[in-house]
Amino acid sequence: MQNELKIEAKAYLLKNKIQNYEWGTRGEDAVIPKLLGFEAEKDKPYAELWIGSHPKAPSSVVISGGKEVSLNELIERYPEEILGRDVSVKFEGRLPFLLKVLSASEALSIQAHPDKINAGILHLKDPGNYPDSNHKPEIAIALDSLKALVGLKPLSEFILAVKSYMGLREFLGGGNSNEILSSHLFLSSEESISVRKLYEEMMKKSVLHPQELQGAVERVKGEILKKEKGQRSEEENLFLQLEKQYGSDVGLFSVFLFNLIELKEGEGIFLNAGIPHAYLKGNIIECMANSDNVVRAGLTQKFKDIDSLLKILSFDLTPVEIINRSSSEKEELTYEVPASEFRITRWKFSERSTRTVDNYSVSILLIIEGNISLEINGADKLFKQGDSILIPWLVKELKITFSSNCQVFRVSIPQNR
Repeated sequence: MQNELKIEAKAYLLKNKIQNYEWGTRGEDAVIPKLLGFEAEKDKPYAELWIGSHPKAPSSVVISGGKEVSLNELIERYPEEILGRDVSVKFEGRLPFLLKVLSASEALSIQAHPDKINAGILHLKDPGNYPDSNHKPEIAIALDSLKALVGLKPLSEFILAVKSYMGLREFLGGGNSNEILSSHLFLSSEESISVRKLYEEMMKKSVLHPQELQGAVERVKGEILKKEKGQRSEEENLFLQLEKQYGSDVGLFSVFLFNLIELKEGEGIFLNAGIPHAYLKGNIIECMANSDNVVRAGLTQKFKDIDSLLKILSFDLTPVEIINRSSSEKEELTYEVPASEFRITRWKFSERSTRTVDNYSVSILLIIEGNISLEINGADKLFKQGDSILIPWLVKELKITFSSNCQVFRVSIPQNR
């Protein structure tokens, strides 16, 4: 096959794999089947569409005659033609990013991703649970909306949360909140160290004393249920909802201790290494370094690794920045993030439009709505909603004609970073 195959300066259609995790959307709410144009199977969850070369679920490339070849196999054979020499050298012959469509009807786990050093350590120690030695900075961009818990709250709000629920106060050492605050939070003049002490104690105690954790969850639940429904906060309603699903899980307290955010269409958040988070509900475009490493510590039936989470966790209390806030109607949006592995542009047009794009690196296009015509070296090719397209480094320029009511994402690799 190697003799038959030749990588050309043209667009290649990709075929991608779906992950059917339990938290995915189902039936009429399932976004991924709608995007790809097929009917959802009854009661089957559609959680993620993976677009890239990760060995867990590599995309296939449609080559001449309709034959399909695994993208990671193709890159291994033709790294410079697809990635370009500089990218191939820098990222050791691998496509550096992984693009996903993520569709959540239920909360994902409380989690964080390791930096490169910790990723390597975890992979060596436990390759079964940590299959990659790479880090995983990521961006989430709302297709419609996204609710999420992201990052620990600042000290004042952390104190308020502890004071607000007797069950939480008792779990952390006693019923007197002033005693707790003086013995833990004010040991350090630095907010982040103070929050770290309390959060670490809560997480460690949940492992050592599960019966006390169960009692604390029941106590907090009772405190919330005593309130009239109209008097409960959004966080309290979320606590009750998640308690039905996960029971006495220490991740329930993150509802009060993490920042609850909501993204509108087109808005994004960047999650660097160590930032704790949990997506709660919504449909997003997600792009990350090419890794599947996840350190989980709550709201999950999967493997939990609280010790590792506490080692990698960032206690930077600066609120996460919302990228492109209130910009959903702009025709062209670029999502500027510090990652060296990916750069994302979104085009959204209500009327037929054309753009000429310099292709300085390998890139992938994903059509969310409408269709596009790609002109490369004088040759036109039409692509439709749901198509994802590989543009190899050999292509230096592409002219994109967008249909009316069209939305397209492009992932490329930043220059000089």
